[in-house]
Amino acid sequence: MTRKERNGIVGKKIKDNMTSFGMSVKELSKQTNIEVQTLYSIMNGNHQASVEKLEVICKALHMSMDALFDIEVNTFPYYAKKYEESLN
Repeated sequence: MTRKERNGIVGKKIKDNMTSFGMSVKELSKQTNIEVQTLYSIMNGNHQASVEKLEVICKALHMSMDALFDIEVNTFPYYAKKYEESLN
């Protein structure tokens, strides 16, 4: 997968979340302090946004970075040792 394809997938998720909230690009721009043109570039896959910008966008859209990148979060902790061994 190319960088542009990856960026396009991220951009589509942002668009989809904006649609579900009924939010325009102009509204997202006001909430995030990111220029409208930059947001369009991110959503069209022409711009690879910084982590900081993506965090601000996710916060405005009430979504996690994990959801944006399809990262499954393990809700159960992983212990390298058996629990009993870790107590000693």
